[in-house]
Amino acid sequence: MLTSSMRRRAVAAVAAAAWFGGVPAADAAPVECPINWVWNGGYQACTLTAGHGGVGGGGGGTNPGGGGGGELVCMYNGAEIPCRTDDGYWVGPPKECYVKRTDPQPPKSDPVWPKNPSKGGAVYTCSKRFLAGNNNLDYIFWWPTPPQAAGVSREVLLAQAVSRMGIRGIEMGSTPPMIPGRVGLIGFPVWLWAENPGPQTWGPVSASASAGGATVTARAEATRVQWEMGNGDVVTCAGPGLAWSEGWGREPSPQCGYRYEHDGTYRVQAVTFWELTWSGMGQQGTIPLAVFSRGELVEGEAQVLVERR
Repeated sequence: MLTSSMRRRAVAAVAAAAWFGGVPAADAAPVECPINWVWNGGYQACTLTAGHGGVGGGGGGTNPGGGGGGELVCMYNGAEIPCRTDDGYWVGPPKECYVKRTDPQPPKSDPVWPKNPSKGGAVYTCSKRFLAGNNNLDYIFWWPTPPQAAGVSREVLLAQAVSRMGIRGIEMGSTPPMIPGRVGLIGFPVWLWAENPGPQTWGPVSASASAGGATVTARAEATRVQWEMGNGDVVTCAGPGLAWSEGWGREPSPQCGYRYEHDGTYRVQAVTFWELTWSGMGQQGTIPLAVFSRGELVEGEAQVLVERR
């Protein structure tokens, strides 16, 4: 059983990994992360890769299948259909049929060919027999190049929807402010909050992506912030916190706060955890996400200055 001090050391190691680049051993990912996100075992959530606006920490990145395009799925009238049958491969609008090169090719005298023979190309058979159970739904057409196969990836559409949300880390609010030259006093309450939380930093936010007759819709909302205080201590707050104002004086924050016991410069990291739900193409799921914000808090001892007369 882990004691509180053991948990604190474990979280401190996670925070150190995030700041200084260390990567503890990763555990198996229980979910498939969106493309451009990787599973972070330390935080048990998907985190953005460094090349896509995010910084992961606390666990190695493992994402089986998440970094590629995913398996292609073909859709017709809102239902999933095979992308290939004995009648050929599926092409999307305006044809919306299974296509294969006609064999043998009709004679050049056939009106299906263009009047200008220099255009080349070939004649293809378009079939919807599989869809309607009707053997008469075949016709031939000329095309200058092979028609492009249809098919869309759930993973790609989900990644597009998540990208359109613009999820990012909170702007860190605190007393003292995390700006150069501002120093807090040891023993005084430190307030912590998300400055001006909005759809991109707290949610809820929704977005959809469509292609080839398919749509994936996603919704995300922050659930908590884990404040890593730079000394191994962690403060977990269920909401965005309350911004300090002069009327509060030296009162501790009623929602999200901390007290330092020693002076120093503390590298603080705020990890915002989100819950992403998505649906589309006959599937649905829930994915935990985590995004990061960083700053520094400086704490010093109060000094009493005595004016000598």
